Amino acid sequence: MTSGQGAGSGLVSTGRILLVLCRITALLGGAVLAGMIGMDVASIVGRVLISKTVPGDFELIEIGTAVTALLFLPYCQIMRQNVTIDLLVRDHHARLLPVCNAVGNLLFTVFAVIVAWRSVDGGIDLWRGGDMTSALHLPLWPVFPIVVVTFALLAIVSFYNFLCDIAALRGRPVVLH
Repeated sequence: MTSGQGAGSGLVSTGRILLVLCRITALLGGAVLAGMIGMDVASIVGRVLISKTVPGDFELIEIGTAVTALLFLPYCQIMRQNVTIDLLVRDHHARLLPVCNAVGNLLFTVFAVIVAWRSVDGGIDLWRGGDMTSALHLPLWPVFPIVVVTFALLAIVSFYNFLCDIAALRGRPVVLH
């Protein structure tokens, strides 16, 4: 991370730390994805060769897909590669897009905080209720700490992007390389 025109060193060093954390979550997401692929291949090969599949493969794929997508979100956000809709402003005014980005990042911060907060309650409810998957009878609540921590990181990254947007609007851009 480098600073374009003297952005605060706090933003630069914070960005470096966040980038490392986001890369770790993305790598974990990649590991979960690789595990799902291996399990799916084993299930398909088992079905063809010995007429047996990996027990509960559909349940594990469902959970793994949700976890994988979630773990990639913070990295996509810090790299500013999440889906955005800037078609309405990109050709009209050079200063309008950064303002829209700042507002979008602030709204995404609020959204991520709310999801993290409500996921705490959701996980507790699943734990208290003893909810399990239907085939393997695995408890569902252990996924929720991952959801909470990842959405908390996403909220922090979105707020960091918001601060970078404000710095850019003030003529002190922070550029992620």
